[in-house]
Amino acid sequence: MIEDKKIVQMYTQKLLTTWKVDCEAASDGREGIESILNEDYDIILLDLVMPDMDGFETIRIIREELKCNVPVVAITGTIAKDIEERIKDSGMNGVLFKPFGPGHLKKVVQLFCAA
Repeated sequence: MIEDKKIVQMYTQKLLTTWKVDCEAASDGREGIESILNEDYDIILLDLVMPDMDGFETIRIIREELKCNVPVVAITGTIAKDIEERIKDSGMNGVLFKPFGPGHLKKVVQLFCAA
Protein backbone atom coordinates (compact mmCIF):
# COMPACT_ATOMS: atom_id res chain seq x y z
CA MET A 1 0.00 0.00 0.00
CA ILE A 2 1.27 3.45 -0.90
CA GLU A 3 -0.61 5.90 1.33
CA ASP A 4 0.57 9.02 3.14
CA LYS A 5 -2.06 9.05 5.89
CA LYS A 6 -1.01 6.89 8.84
CA ILE A 7 -4.59 6.32 9.98
CA VAL A 8 -5.52 4.83 6.59
CA GLN A 9 -2.36 2.70 6.67
CA MET A 10 -3.17 1.38 10.14
CA TYR A 11 -6.84 0.71 9.32
CA THR A 12 -6.02 -1.10 6.08
CA GLN A 13 -3.18 -3.12 7.59
CA LYS A 14 -5.36 -4.19 10.51
CA LEU A 15 -8.07 -5.46 8.17
CA LEU A 16 -5.62 -7.23 5.87
CA THR A 17 -3.72 -8.94 8.67
CA THR A 18 -7.03 -10.08 10.17
CA TRP A 19 -7.64 -11.85 6.85
CA LYS A 20 -4.10 -13.32 6.89
CA VAL A 21 -2.96 -11.06 4.03
CA ASP A 22 0.60 -9.75 4.30
CA CYS A 23 0.80 -6.00 3.87
CA GLU A 24 3.55 -3.42 3.76
CA ALA A 25 3.01 0.32 3.77
CA ALA A 26 4.94 3.07 2.03
CA SER A 27 4.25 6.68 2.95
CA ASP A 28 4.80 8.24 -0.46
CA GLY A 29 5.33 7.42 -4.11
CA ARG A 30 9.11 7.40 -3.97
CA GLU A 31 9.14 5.00 -1.01
CA GLY A 32 6.58 2.85 -2.80
CA ILE A 33 8.69 2.70 -5.97
CA GLU A 34 11.70 1.65 -3.89
CA SER A 35 9.63 -1.14 -2.29
CA ILE A 36 8.45 -2.37 -5.70
CA LEU A 37 12.07 -2.56 -6.85
CA ASN A 38 12.91 -4.83 -3.90
CA GLU A 39 9.78 -6.97 -3.43
CA ASP A 40 7.17 -8.81 -5.47
CA TYR A 41 3.58 -7.87 -4.69
CA ASP A 42 0.23 -9.40 -5.66
CA ILE A 43 -1.58 -6.04 -5.53
CA ILE A 44 -0.72 -2.40 -4.87
CA LEU A 45 -3.19 -0.05 -3.21
CA LEU A 46 -2.19 3.45 -4.32
CA ASP A 47 -3.41 6.73 -2.86
CA LEU A 48 -3.93 9.34 -5.55
CA VAL A 49 -3.33 12.47 -3.48
CA MET A 50 0.06 12.53 -1.77
CA PRO A 51 2.68 15.22 -1.31
CA ASP A 52 5.79 15.19 -3.50
CA MET A 53 4.68 12.45 -5.96
CA ASP A 54 0.99 11.80 -6.50
CA GLY A 55 -0.58 8.50 -7.47
CA PHE A 56 -0.73 9.36 -11.17
CA GLU A 57 3.01 10.02 -11.36
CA THR A 58 3.67 6.91 -9.27
CA ILE A 59 1.60 4.66 -11.59
CA ARG A 60 3.34 6.17 -14.62
CA ILE A 61 6.70 5.09 -13.19
CA ILE A 62 5.34 1.67 -12.17
CA ARG A 63 3.98 0.94 -15.65
CA GLU A 64 6.40 2.77 -17.98
CA GLU A 65 9.76 2.71 -16.22
CA LEU A 66 9.53 -0.39 -14.03
CA LYS A 67 7.41 -2.30 -16.58
CA CYS A 68 5.51 -3.74 -13.62
CA ASN A 69 2.11 -5.25 -14.41
CA VAL A 70 0.96 -6.06 -10.88
CA PRO A 71 -2.67 -4.96 -10.31
CA VAL A 72 -2.83 -1.43 -8.93
CA VAL A 73 -5.99 -0.15 -7.25
CA ALA A 74 -6.39 3.57 -6.62
CA ILE A 75 -7.43 4.72 -3.16
CA THR A 76 -9.12 8.09 -3.26
CA GLY A 77 -11.59 10.36 -1.57
CA THR A 78 -11.84 12.41 -4.76
CA ILE A 79 -15.29 12.52 -6.28
CA ALA A 80 -14.38 14.49 -9.39
CA LYS A 81 -16.60 13.69 -12.34
CA ASP A 82 -13.82 12.22 -14.48
CA ILE A 83 -11.78 10.47 -11.75
CA GLU A 84 -12.69 6.90 -12.72
CA GLU A 85 -11.81 7.59 -16.35
CA ARG A 86 -8.47 9.16 -15.34
CA ILE A 87 -7.72 6.14 -13.14
CA LYS A 88 -8.45 3.69 -15.95
CA ASP A 89 -6.50 5.75 -18.51
CA SER A 90 -3.48 5.86 -16.18
CA GLY A 91 -3.10 2.08 -16.17
CA MET A 92 -4.66 1.35 -12.80
CA ASN A 93 -6.94 -1.64 -12.53
CA GLY A 94 -9.63 -0.35 -10.17
CA VAL A 95 -10.59 2.12 -7.50
CA LEU A 96 -11.44 2.00 -3.81
CA PHE A 97 -13.23 5.13 -2.63
CA LYS A 98 -12.54 6.56 0.84
CA PRO A 99 -13.96 6.07 3.31
CA PHE A 100 -14.11 2.36 2.58
CA GLY A 101 -15.43 -0.38 4.80
CA PRO A 102 -14.07 -3.87 5.35
CA GLY A 103 -16.40 -5.36 2.73
CA HIS A 104 -15.19 -3.02 0.01
CA LEU A 105 -11.53 -3.72 0.76
CA LYS A 106 -12.08 -7.47 0.94
CA LYS A 107 -13.90 -7.44 -2.40
CA VAL A 108 -11.00 -5.62 -4.08
CA VAL A 109 -8.40 -7.96 -2.60
CA GLN A 110 -10.39 -11.03 -3.63
CA LEU A 111 -10.94 -9.66 -7.14
CA PHE A 112 -7.26 -9.05 -7.83
CA CYS A 113 -5.64 -11.68 -5.60
CA ALA A 114 -7.47 -14.91 -6.34
CA ALA A 115 -6.14 -17.49 -3.91
